[in-house]
Amino acid sequence: MIQWIEYDPKNPPKVNEEYIVSDGRYVDVARICDYFDELRWYPPDRSQIEELFITHYAEINLPDVEPCEVCGKMVAVDRKYKIVTCEDESCILRVQRSLGGEGT
Repeated sequence: MIQWIEYDPKNPPKVNEEYIVSDGRYVDVARICDYFDELRWYPPDRSQIEELFITHYAEINLPDVEPCEVCGKMVAVDRKYKIVTCEDESCILRVQRSLGGEGT
């Protein structure tokens, strides 16, 4: 189930991130950005949602992806083989780590 949050310009979500958004009728994705000290939503060009009418948003929470515990970037999680691999070549988790349980 999607956990919708009412958009409050005085208490906005994290800037420069993409969210699921709604205007109460349609649902799409949009990025919220700081545009000359003004927060603005940027839905895709062909979206049925206009940026000024976004009333609710929700964080995108994809399965089998989680933040890296070292660098904070999203990492791939293979639950079948119980390993995590960070895609950032400079991160020390570039080498796969075990999620526990039996070996990889």
